[in-house]
Amino acid sequence: MELGHSAVLQKTIRWPLGVRADLLMGELRKDYLTDRLVIISEERARRPTDFKTAGKLRPKAKCPFCPGNESMTPPAELVLFQSGDARLVLEGEEAEHAQSWLVRTFKNMFPVVSTETAVKHRRGPLFREPAYGYHYIMVATPVHEQAFSEIGVEQWVNVLRSLQHMVKWLYRREGVSQVIPFINHGEEAGASLLHPHLQIVTLPLTPPLMEQEVHAMERSFRETGLCPMCSILRMESRGVRRLIATRYFASFCPWAPTHSFEYWIWPKRHEDDFLEAPLEELTDLALIMKSTLTGMSESLKQPPFNLIFHIPSAEATSAKVHWHVEVYPRLAKWAGLERGARVYVNQVSPESAARVLRETSAKELSRLVKNSRLN
Repeated sequence: MELGHSAVLQKTIRWPLGVRADLLMGELRKDYLTDRLVIISEERARRPTDFKTAGKLRPKAKCPFCPGNESMTPPAELVLFQSGDARLVLEGEEAEHAQSWLVRTFKNMFPVVSTETAVKHRRGPLFREPAYGYHYIMVATPVHEQAFSEIGVEQWVNVLRSLQHMVKWLYRREGVSQVIPFINHGEEAGASLLHPHLQIVTLPLTPPLMEQEVHAMERSFRETGLCPMCSILRMESRGVRRLIATRYFASFCPWAPTHSFEYWIWPKRHEDDFLEAPLEELTDLALIMKSTLTGMSESLKQPPFNLIFHIPSAEATSAKVHWHVEVYPRLAKWAGLERGARVYVNQVSPESAARVLRETSAKELSRLVKNSRLN
């Protein structure tokens, strides 16, 4: 029997005698010389997986994210469900007992960060601090077999409303500097379970990449008085790397992508606060997300991918950093140059990628708009 990567990790790690594995807390470490961050979390190797053996998937009846299996997860802390013509959001004990849910959010049983940790701070070349934070699962649909590209616009609105609610709540928690919602779709992209879901992780400090975005924005404002992200969007929205645009959003393949067919979704306006986006804009975001995910799925034959929301912290918001979405299809493996030097070899130019994705995404957008007018 061929074991998957998760099973190999579980066989490799030997837990200390007398220590419960679910009490082993992670720690956040920094590289000797650079600001590269690493979370050490051996507990993650104990996650259940749908990919343990080649060609053998977990039966739907045992999926912890499916309706009817709620007892297999921690209690829900946020639930969006249908009540007549209204969509209601429940929290706390009310959420725990809600039935017929549309989106369900609960704590990850195998978190990479925790609010309970005994790790001590250390400075110097062996820098470390507690991997303090919150780690949530947000089940994006009650339908087990539904791919992200198959989720309808209305359900994406439900997901985005729930996400907005959770991110707003998390940014008010003490010790939270950055909230990072993301999707891992497919084993190659890091998913362990098939049922569509998002993860939301908070960190006690701002990751170097997002910190670089803040500093670059501040420097550009000082030097030119202009927003560089607005200037980039004006250029890309009418150039050869554009994909599609809706009323409030535009999508394009970036100039220097780290992944083949990578694309970004940016607000058209100078928007720095996802938390205050009105329902009309969330609906428009759902429309462009559905269109581009379907376009990518059709063009690339349902590839594994990662999707991440860049949602600025309060500090970054003061620098007017745009919130946005980035999507990374996982079509090629990174090798020595990428991993050792952080120099990325891309076998598909963003201009070629945009030409492919634009056609299928525009076709899906046209279909959705036409159907909405008929309804």
